[in-house]
Amino acid sequence: MTAPIDLSDLPGFTRPGDNRVHVTAFLGRTSTKDNQDPRTSIPGQASVCAARLTDSSEFDQYFWDVESGYTQLQDRSQHDDDYYAELGVPLRRDGGINDLLAAVEAGTITRVICERSDRAARDMLAILTVETFLERHHVELVYATEPPKQRPGALSASELHMRRGSQIHAEIFRAQMLESSGRGQREHAAQGYSHGAAPYPYISVIDPDAPVPDDRFLRRAKRRLAKHPDARRWAAVELMAQWRLREEADYRDIRDRLNADLDLYPYDRPGGQWSVQRIRKLLLNPRLTGYAVFNRRCNRAGWAPNPISEWTWSRQIAHPAVFTVGAWARMMRMDAAERLAGDPLGQLRYAAEQRGTALDLVRSDGLHAVYTIGGREVTLPAADPPQAAVDAVLTWLEAA
Repeated sequence: MTAPIDLSDLPGFTRPGDNRVHVTAFLGRTSTKDNQDPRTSIPGQASVCAARLTDSSEFDQYFWDVESGYTQLQDRSQHDDDYYAELGVPLRRDGGINDLLAAVEAGTITRVICERSDRAARDMLAILTVETFLERHHVELVYATEPPKQRPGALSASELHMRRGSQIHAEIFRAQMLESSGRGQREHAAQGYSHGAAPYPYISVIDPDAPVPDDRFLRRAKRRLAKHPDARRWAAVELMAQWRLREEADYRDIRDRLNADLDLYPYDRPGGQWSVQRIRKLLLNPRLTGYAVFNRRCNRAGWAPNPISEWTWSRQIAHPAVFTVGAWARMMRMDAAERLAGDPLGQLRYAAEQRGTALDLVRSDGLHAVYTIGGREVTLPAADPPQAAVDAVLTWLEAA
């Protein structure tokens, strides 16, 4: 209800923001240049947003990124100026979303206009984080595809319902896209096609028998692995596997043998030398068994390893094999045994993981620690449990 008489001449009648002179920033984002053309997408977004400018003819600053909307907020805006200059987008860029947030914190921006919420990010948590940050700093956020607000201040219930509804749809769409993409990638590997860079003894080649890229459902040519033209690479990896399996040589010994004759066992980068980690990574790569393998790591968890049970293997041998799956499995067991030697708790964790469970600490009094493993509680000395005690638990776990 309004006042019974006109009170507009009284001090304090005007609501905060009614006559505010805004410093307005444009916020935009498009996917990687392989999926969308930023030269048209970014200016197009700015044109849509410009229609919501009410007190100026243009934006004061332009913040936009060319990267996936699935990227975590702290990892956004990582490309340098040279990258953006090469894109040739005909719109000034004052930074990315993190630069925008810094400018907001510095108090140099009062309003942000974005085409829609998923242009800020596709992840709902990231969107809400940005919105909360702007609200805390009293910066107005306008989504150009939403109707104008009914009144200054907080969103009304209906406006909030519309905004959150669109963000929920964006989150669901994100999940659907990830599911569809994952299914396609798994089938891609199951058919024997290659993902990512070729391992040391291979090169990636276009499969002449695969569907042609002109097919309207196929965006890139499908590739398989083939032997590297430098035959020394193949011979070097075969020798590594022989030294490892027949002589049970450790990685340091193999490293020293390789580095003693780099002409015979060339490293894949000029001037480089073999390292323990490089050799270990190569010998434990399941793609050297001749099978295409996908989903070994989870990019949403910082490329942490996935359980072997979640890997996707090709239905049959897809490319030349350096060694058999059995030889690879033996090297995996040797590696696990070496890593766990002298680490009793590590042995228990590894054994639990192999059985689809975990070793979890329940409580500790400083002298003894109680763990759960395989649905049972186990009590061990808190500091440096003896190998004999761990072996007893391993024996029980094996029998269970």
